[in-house]
Amino acid sequence: MKRIIRKGWGHATLAKLYKKSMEKPFWQKGLNSEQERAVKQTEGPVLILAGAGSGKTKTLTHRIAYLMTVKKVPAEHILAVTFTNKAAQEMRERIERLLREAPKEDLGRGGQPHMGTFHTLCARILRKEISVLGYDKNFQIFDDQDQQALMKQVMKRREVDADQVRPRSLMEAISRAKNAFLDEEAYRLQVGSYFEEIIAGVYDDYQKELKRNNALDFDDLIRFVVKIFQEHPEVLAHYQKLFRYIMVDEYQDTNYPQYLFIHLLAQKEKNLFVIGDDYQSIYGWRQADIRNILNFEKDYPSAAVITLDRNYRSTQIILDAAQGVIIRNRDQRHKNLWTEIKEGEMVSIVTASDEEAEARFVAQKILEAKEKGMTFSRFAVLYRTNAQSRALEESFLRHAIQYRIIGGVKFYQRKEIKDMIAYLRFLQNPKDGIALERIINVPKRGIGKASLTKWQEESRKHDKNLLETAYLMAEEGLIQ
Repeated sequence: MKRIIRKGWGHATLAKLYKKSMEKPFWQKGLNSEQERAVKQTEGPVLILAGAGSGKTKTLTHRIAYLMTVKKVPAEHILAVTFTNKAAQEMRERIERLLREAPKEDLGRGGQPHMGTFHTLCARILRKEISVLGYDKNFQIFDDQDQQALMKQVMKRREVDADQVRPRSLMEAISRAKNAFLDEEAYRLQVGSYFEEIIAGVYDDYQKELKRNNALDFDDLIRFVVKIFQEHPEVLAHYQKLFRYIMVDEYQDTNYPQYLFIHLLAQKEKNLFVIGDDYQSIYGWRQADIRNILNFEKDYPSAAVITLDRNYRSTQIILDAAQGVIIRNRDQRHKNLWTEIKEGEMVSIVTASDEEAEARFVAQKILEAKEKGMTFSRFAVLYRTNAQSRALEESFLRHAIQYRIIGGVKFYQRKEIKDMIAYLRFLQNPKDGIALERIINVPKRGIGKASLTKWQEESRKHDKNLLETAYLMAEEGLIQ
């Protein structure tokens, strides 16, 4: 100490150095003991049972920062899978902010980890690997409207009456089959009813048409990657070597293809970190399987299990009310959420005679709070389906309550935007017949339904896409 002082360092400087030495490292700041344990448990399988509002995203982002700075893991060897693009973007921004706090000597190789949704990540892999399945790498991903247009074509050709069987019902049935990992042939083998026979025939034609258009639907993205991993071990080995540390958010909402995708990637290193809450499984309609999180320890017997049960979002009154409901579930991992916020308003349950009475009650409660000085922007009204908004809107208009609907027609679903994107899609992938059909008369070119039907029939007859068929028909003098 004397030697330091002789160098000209006074007591103020020494005090600052001592204070700095006592500070927590940047990755540890703001973490409770269980969050810190989850961050530092980097090797082997880890299951984090995280209650609502317990800091899941914070734990994930601090863990990534810890891997990159303390463990010196290169960013390209880290994979973080989320369920929404918004969550992925938020995670990316948080990591950037965290790393700005890191000492420069702790920063290893730069860059960002691989982050995104299951579909985004699988699309990236397929852009490099899909040729082994007989597709071009410039494939299109059909959205809901494109799929429906293609389904209507298939139904028309197979003479399936759209008044008796809705295209949406067939699309949902095919989606369920794909998420159960049943391809067209496997589905046909388990047919047990007349309706399933219709589905089997439509499924077969639908998939052939997708391939003819060099297109995939959203369900194909994940199952095709799994198929490549299973049939081409050298491709799987490459990605296992690349993704050495794998993290999955909202693991309770994974379905079977997503489970297989993660399970295959993690087979070699087994550095798999999954975080989720079986209390919050909401994607059953997308074939999410709660057993994926409940059976994690069966898949990985050596897994470390950590529970995050401190809530930072709600009052204890709300947590107790929620616990009183969820505790009655049979299949779950029991945990008791707690918070230091003990005060708060009681939860109210109101029974209304009909939707109009319900809307009147909501409006009255808002007006009462408005009279006490609260602004309209402090309120949010949640409803399960868009159809329920009508009664609420009428009540708000009647009581002069200003409101804004969140949602409506999305930008990319507007007609003019869809038309422009169809032109770009067709330029990028000339096999995309759905895009061509959308723009064939935009602007008007005088190509009628009869001509288009003839064109489609010739396309299927010669097993070529629409553009190739047009050249062929011109050579044969069928069109000018």
